[in-house]
Amino acid sequence: MSKHDHPTFDLAAGPASSVLTGSAAPTPVPDSAALDRIEAESAQREVTGGCLCGTVRFAAKLRGHGYSACHCAECRAWAGGPVLSVRTSWFVLTAGEDKVGFHRASETLERSFCTCCGGHLSYRLVSQSGLRDNSLAMLGALDDCETLPLNAELHADARLSSLGPLGAPTQIDTATMTARRDMKLKTMTA
Repeated sequence: MSKHDHPTFDLAAGPASSVLTGSAAPTPVPDSAALDRIEAESAQREVTGGCLCGTVRFAAKLRGHGYSACHCAECRAWAGGPVLSVRTSWFVLTAGEDKVGFHRASETLERSFCTCCGGHLSYRLVSQSGLRDNSLAMLGALDDCETLPLNAELHADARLSSLGPLGAPTQIDTATMTARRDMKLKTMTA
């Protein structure tokens, strides 16, 4: 088994991350305060999901009550548009563990997918020491995602101009997201 083959992962032990929210009207967020603001008051709900063909199944606990849309170039290349995802406090594979592939998208990011159908499952940060944390499950992979609101657009300054805002109450730019990722990676290695 290579270092990228991880049949299950549980992220409950990692440092707390945040839920994305904000005011009623889309406005730029100058720092990451909106990312941290409501985690303490957010409901955590257990969910299930899986890939397109049903071979891979997972269980997860949502961190917060909504989803985000990421407009960064990596996410657009991976998904063909913005990636819609939910933060999780833990994410565990429950079926098809041997059919999960992992792609190391960058030095700090790993994405998982079903090797049978290619369905996207999750992505997470990876520190230089190999620690994995901050998992996000793909919104479309959840069995029930209809009641979750769009809370934030990440890398909003990288959004395709032809797409326009999606209507999230919080818009977070690339500089803020990069600073937040770097801070998170430091806490993972400390």
